[in-house]
Amino acid sequence: MDQKVKKYLDNDTIFNEINKQFISLEHQNVKEINEHLNEAYNELIDIMKNQNSLFKKTFKRTVYTGSFYKKTKIGSPDEFDLNLIIKLPIKEDNVQFSTNLPGYIKICTNISRNNTLNMDQKAHKDMMSFIDNQTYLDQDRFRRWIERILSKATHVTNENNRMKLKDYTVRIKKSGPAFTLSLQIPNREQPISIDLVPVLAFSSSRHPPPCSGNYVPEYCNRDWFLVPKPLNNKNISDAEENQYWRLSFYEFEKVILSKYGRAKPIIRHLKKFRDTQNLKCIASYYIETLCFHHLHIFKEQRKSSTSLFFTMLKQLFEAFHDRCIKYYWDENVNLLEKIEYNEMKNIEKRLFNIIKNIEKQITEKPDNSFAIATYVLNSEENAHLKVNLEENERLKNNKIKSKSMKLNLESETQLEPKAESQGRCIIV
Repeated sequence: MDQKVKKYLDNDTIFNEINKQFISLEHQNVKEINEHLNEAYNELIDIMKNQNSLFKKTFKRTVYTGSFYKKTKIGSPDEFDLNLIIKLPIKEDNVQFSTNLPGYIKICTNISRNNTLNMDQKAHKDMMSFIDNQTYLDQDRFRRWIERILSKATHVTNENNRMKLKDYTVRIKKSGPAFTLSLQIPNREQPISIDLVPVLAFSSSRHPPPCSGNYVPEYCNRDWFLVPKPLNNKNISDAEENQYWRLSFYEFEKVILSKYGRAKPIIRHLKKFRDTQNLKCIASYYIETLCFHHLHIFKEQRKSSTSLFFTMLKQLFEAFHDRCIKYYWDENVNLLEKIEYNEMKNIEKRLFNIIKNIEKQITEKPDNSFAIATYVLNSEENAHLKVNLEENERLKNNKIKSKSMKLNLESETQLEPKAESQGRCIIV
């Protein structure tokens, strides 16, 4: 690497200011939103439990997922992802996992249709309705079960197509495996969006095939999840597609990001860069997964955050050049496989040009500290950043000047008594 570029990348001043001014969420705003969210959500769960005995028996907890809770979100705290963790009362010995579709899994169970699971008749009937005639758990039936419960909850609150939860109005719409709740908070102009996803949880003491390679012993007490995501695969028959559940390792990923904390601000910067450059095809999860594959980079304590960001920007280019980002938990899955060739080629070219332009600007004008910021921020944000930095520099200089004047004044004050004593006549 050119020495001018290396020296430039060692300075984190601009990186830190971008993170502070344009990327990090305001703590007070986050706290207030969370309080409203939890109050409305807890009320909803209580209503759902009252509407269905199987849900009451099998709902275990909520996992707050998505970039907001991974601390990799940018923008406003107005979108949240919550997983409803369901643990069906089926013994592990009665469950077999199988798959021939990377990233997805099938669950076969041989439990008896006789009610031997210590639950009321209605709950047992609901649970058995999830099992198809080949004894596989059907993700579509499972999802429709949650939909019916939410529909009853809406009816109970006596509102048309919406819920009234204490002081909050909630509208619900179905979106893939999620039920999107639009929560209107009093005295807030825009509602917040909550993706509520029912998932099945399984202990990591039993790994799903073929995703055992990347497990680390210290994570063994975490659960992995199966998401009832509708499958759109031409190679799978209509009769079989509802048997496939998507794998999710959110809890593991959160632990990994906690251990490699330096990755979080890099991920946020890459997302901000993507949005500014309007590279919509680069999903947030592609960026996070790419960072998981290069965790060794974030161990290099001597490297600045700016240098790490530029390294990962190059890795992003390499991924689109190779047309591949492997799913961290199953390398048979290529996350980029559904992107059209022309769009892939276009992103590759744009990333290449941006990287080369940054290096050229640094080499030709090493004193220009905004070579990278130009691509991470839009023109208005860049202008705002420059004004703020100039103001910070002015205040810093004034502070130094003020401190210097104070020290000089103190020094002069200390010298005055000595000057007086030198002019005295002392008689012994």
